Amino acid sequence: MHNKMSPQMTSNIILHGCLLWGSMGFLMPMGILTIRMSSRMETGRMIKVLFYVHAILQTLSVLLATAGAIMSIKHFENSFDNNHQRIGLALYFAIWVQAVIGFLRPHRRGNIRRITWYLVHWVLGTMISLLGIINIFTGLQAYHKKTSKSTSIWTILFTAQVSFMGFFYLFQDKWDYMQKQGVILGNNGSITPSNQEITQRDKQKGLLPEPCAKPNALKNLVGMGEEERKKREVVVESLGWLTESSIMPKKHRAIEGVGPSSILELKAELYKSQEDSKKSNGPDLDFHRAKKKITPHTPFSLKNSGVDARARKDKLELKAINDGSAVYAALERKAALYDKLARGELSDEEDKEKYCVDFFRKGVDQEESQRPQGNDNADTLPLEEENGETDASVLFNMKFVGPGRTVGTTKDNNEHKRFVREVHEEANQAREMVSELKLRRQEQAAARREKLRQAYLRKQLEKLIAVPKIENT
Repeated sequence: MHNKMSPQMTSNIILHGCLLWGSMGFLMPMGILTIRMSSRMETGRMIKVLFYVHAILQTLSVLLATAGAIMSIKHFENSFDNNHQRIGLALYFAIWVQAVIGFLRPHRRGNIRRITWYLVHWVLGTMISLLGIINIFTGLQAYHKKTSKSTSIWTILFTAQVSFMGFFYLFQDKWDYMQKQGVILGNNGSITPSNQEITQRDKQKGLLPEPCAKPNALKNLVGMGEEERKKREVVVESLGWLTESSIMPKKHRAIEGVGPSSILELKAELYKSQEDSKKSNGPDLDFHRAKKKITPHTPFSLKNSGVDARARKDKLELKAINDGSAVYAALERKAALYDKLARGELSDEEDKEKYCVDFFRKGVDQEESQRPQGNDNADTLPLEEENGETDASVLFNMKFVGPGRTVGTTKDNNEHKRFVREVHEEANQAREMVSELKLRRQEQAAARREKLRQAYLRKQLEKLIAVPKIENT
């Protein structure tokens, strides 16, 4: 028997059904699909966006389901004598338990708490979604029994929606498998990735952060500890591929002029080069040398005996120059001559030992520098007399010091020494100034380096502090 209901009750039932349809039948499955799609993403930004979309959809589904539950408690007679009311009551409690579990997610991966949390969250979420879809069908049947109205159109629409979501769920789950099997067609026909490309793609996925959901939940639940160990091993590997492009292309791009035939030709060339190298390194290798031509003996073919001796001598001289032995011998000769001349062992033969330094004058200057300053003026020669001496007497009184240098009678040794001391003091002052400037520049450079080092350490500290915050979010 069908009880006649008021229009207000009918509208309340329709609103209650729409709320639960939108919550259990649309938002909750969409949240599951988004978190499953995040496992296929290869950029951390998209993974984070899909995670937040999942959280927003599930929160909205909980709020809509709560609104539907409040309406059923307030306006309907809940005797709980049918399956729709019993399943709905269980779902009201389950969705809030699932929401609380979602907010209590452990941040550290690989430990027993994270594994337990993942198992409970995944199993409970799957059961809630399936029971919610089943309860919507039972709700449509209960509405048909109470109102005697046809619900076939709503049943067909909801069935089509659930079928499309299920197909999309299976399609995105098998997307990578279809790519590896060459199902997806590009510009150049079917694509069959090689083992090397698949290996590179798997390595890239190991380097990327994992989302909350996994492609195969039970498999990842059992092998989560092993994945953490593999991830630590992958981090040690080379990351050179990251310098050129962030992500390797998913689709294989054909190279013009490269195919199976060209690969076979390359292999043939490689085999040929290997065989040639083996032959060249073999013990029974035969070298074919050019035969010497026998020429007739003529007067023009004979060599001069002095040419070879001169060539050998030139080679020895060139070798001595390159080795530095000739220069060393010349320096030794000069040093021996210098010692002999300094000791006063002069040779009477001018052509035997020549020198261009007046060592006699050098010794006299040293003796004069050792005398007291009061006797310096006594060594000066008398001035030119007024008895008509010519310029020849002036030239006769001048003493030869060196090439282009002479000392006359008017030369003041004290003034010369004073000039030397002034030059020496100026040189010392310049050295001290240069050393002070150098020390100041070194201090400035050290301060600059310390400032840069502090800035670098501050930046690295900020990065290290930012990483846990990103992982917590």
